[in-house]
Amino acid sequence: MIALLAACTQGSGCAAGTGVRDDEQPSKDQAPSEPAVPVAQDRSYSAPVMVDKPIPPKPVRDGTPPIVYLLPSDGALRVVNKTTGQEIAAAAAQSRSILRIDDMTGVTLGQQTLVKGPLPPGHEYEIYQSTGAENTVRHGVSSPGR
Repeated sequence: MIALLAACTQGSGCAAGTGVRDDEQPSKDQAPSEPAVPVAQDRSYSAPVMVDKPIPPKPVRDGTPPIVYLLPSDGALRVVNKTTGQEIAAAAAQSRSILRIDDMTGVTLGQQTLVKGPLPPGHEYEIYQSTGAENTVRHGVSSPGR
């Protein structure tokens, strides 16, 4: 078997190393057949994820002061006085910023004061965060060995 393969790759006993024996060669007026192995092609796409209906906003943190919230990502913040139902502060913030709500000092985002204290005693507060980022799905197929 090894001798046959070696002879075939050297061009003797088969059609010059093509793996086809001399008696299986196509005639000059017959076109050679294409290989049966399909060639993989690179294809990819990306598209935004569509949401059928808006997601209802829920507070990321609520309660009575002192409240501390570390933002996990960039986004817009709103602070609502849950007792009165009024929005008392709103700001855009970067990830890893700290929002603090304290009865004495008020509402601060990092080093910036959003609402000066003192705040009304005994009130509850809610913190809302929206990222406004669009989710994107990416899919790709590529051939092996590339």
